[in-house]
Amino acid sequence: RASREFHLFISHFTEDDSKDVFTVVQTAMQMKDITVFNPTTHLSHVDEINKEAMQGAVKRSKLVVASLSDGFFTSSWCEAEIAAAKEAGIKVIPCFSGDDHGSKKVDKWVNEFKDHPAFGYIFRENARDVLNKQNPEQTSKTLKYLTEVTLRESA
Repeated sequence: RASREFHLFISHFTEDDSKDVFTVVQTAMQMKDITVFNPTTHLSHVDEINKEAMQGAVKRSKLVVASLSDGFFTSSWCEAEIAAAKEAGIKVIPCFSGDDHGSKKVDKWVNEFKDHPAFGYIFRENARDVLNKQNPEQTSKTLKYLTEVTLRESA
């Protein structure tokens, strides 16, 4: 097994609230000294950030968070990242923004993508809410769980 230089890779779509999940999880994990892959800083040495570079980063991570949104499931980049996690046998934890649509769409996404060659791999774990202003306790529980799993996978 290759050495894992990142504790956590957050697969997210940059043009919808999937990126909000990235921001919340990254901030919480950095406060616990957990290294979260960030393409802006960790791939600053490459001329062009491409899918292959992102897949390489996934394979150098101990755990992947899939930041679910409609855009996530249309992104060939997100699909490539999840495919890399599946290929490397890296656990993926699906998370979503619970403020509005995420919690209402999880069942739809599961039904639509459970048999998908890459995205189906996401749903081996229960989807978790990381950004719910109506229920901050749920957010805290999810971030605590992500911290525990990341540290366990890193041990």
